[in-house]
Amino acid sequence: MHFRQAKGDLCLFFEPKFTINLTIVLRKLTNKSMITHIVMFKLHEEAEGNNRQENAQKIKDLLEALPSEIEALKKIEVGLNFNSTPAAYDLVLTTLHDDEAGLKEYAAHPAHLEVLEFIKKVITDRKVVDYIS
Repeated sequence: MHFRQAKGDLCLFFEPKFTINLTIVLRKLTNKSMITHIVMFKLHEEAEGNNRQENAQKIKDLLEALPSEIEALKKIEVGLNFNSTPAAYDLVLTTLHDDEAGLKEYAAHPAHLEVLEFIKKVITDRKVVDYIS
């Protein structure tokens, strides 16, 4: 276990791959709100030379690389769906930001916009929710 600053946040690292972002924990304990951004995507069966599962994994990999480039992105989680019902979406993105300005900074960041260019080519639908957490 060790402490280290990561993107301006104080983090507690446990081996092999477990991290607690103490800045986020302290915000929750002191009731300082943050912004949660959730996006669900439905993908084409095939697009850009890949099947749905391959494109979902590619999107996941691209999105999970963003925190090293975008300081306003405090936390990211990308989940691949395993539910086969027609109402299910293929992929969900959840991000956490200090405030609305941080969400806007993330949305306009060139690295994020580059990922969006690929996403737009492979999705059929998306749903978005932003809320104060």
